[in-house]
Amino acid sequence: MPEARVQRKLLAFIDGFNLYYGLLKARPDLRWLNVRKMVKIVFPNDEIVGIKYFTARVDDDGRKPPSSKRQRQDAYCAALASVDVEVIDGRLEYREKECGVSHCTLVKPCFYRSPVEKMTDVNLALNVVEDVSRIQPNVALIISADTDLMPAMVRVRRIIPKGLKQVLIPCSESAYKDRRVDAFGLNGWVARRLTEQVIKDSQFPESFQLRDGTLATRPAQWRISN
Repeated sequence: MPEARVQRKLLAFIDGFNLYYGLLKARPDLRWLNVRKMVKIVFPNDEIVGIKYFTARVDDDGRKPPSSKRQRQDAYCAALASVDVEVIDGRLEYREKECGVSHCTLVKPCFYRSPVEKMTDVNLALNVVEDVSRIQPNVALIISADTDLMPAMVRVRRIIPKGLKQVLIPCSESAYKDRRVDAFGLNGWVARRLTEQVIKDSQFPESFQLRDGTLATRPAQWRISN
C-alpha cells in the first residue's frame, strides 16, 4: 500500500486592509468572506495550524450608537472568530485634510477627517516572525501585496529555509500584470494572485449560529452585486 501523505503544517497571515482595497472594496457582495475556507481551497491537503487576520476598527471613537460601518465590521470579525481566525487590531488615526474639489460650493477652506491605518503592517510582521519561529510550519502564507513586509519575509526564509513560503496578491487580473512581484521571488517567496473566484467560493453562509448562540447574518449592504 502507498504510504499516507503526511500533512504539512500551515500558518496564514492576512492583511485585512490590503485584501479589502485590492479586491473587496469594489465588490460588497464578496465581503462576507470566510478566510479559513479560502485558505483551505488554496491549500486543500494541508493542516491549518493558525490563521491571523490583521485590521483596525473603523469609527473607533466611542460614538453611541456605533456607526453602521462599525456594526458591519464587528459582525464580520465575530464571524471570523467563530471559525478560529484570530483578529489582531491595529488602530485608525484620523487626520484633517483640506478638500480639493474645485467645484465645491462650501466656503473654503473646507476640511474633512481622513482615516489613516496604523500598526497593521508592524503587527503582521512581528507575528509572522514570532509564530514561524515558535511553530516551525512547513508552509507560511501571507495574503498581502505590501512590500514593507519584506524584512519579515527575509527573516522567515532563514527560519524555515526548506518550507514553502507563499504570498497571495489580492488584486484584479489587470492590476496583477503591473505588480512588481519579482521582489518576493528574489527573497525566496512564491507569489501568485488571489483570484475573485476563490473569494466567491469562500463565502460564509447567509446566516449561521455563532458559538454564543447568536445569529451571524450577512449585512444587507453586502448583498449588492456590482
